[in-house]
Amino acid sequence: MTNDNRKVAAALEMDEADAALKAVRLPLDAGLYNDALSRLYYAVYYDAMTALLLTEGVEPRLHRAMATLLARTSSCPARSRPPTSSWLLD
Repeated sequence: MTNDNRKVAAALEMDEADAALKAVRLPLDAGLYNDALSRLYYAVYYDAMTALLLTEGVEPRLHRAMATLLARTSSCPARSRPPTSSWLLD
């Protein structure tokens, strides 16, 4: 994938993340919290993380590999923090 193609693909993934975030509101308002959470997960974890990985030149092919791929990139928030779980509380 060329750099230009990666930029286009990352932008499309962020568009998908925006759409998925908008779709969270309906089930949330209806009290369908598990459905809302599922859509939120998809928006944040899958679409946004795919976009981030693409900007790093990494093309994720498997959903289950995304956490490992993210941990290996220079944009990973955990790389810039001390090795402690306290950053989760920020």
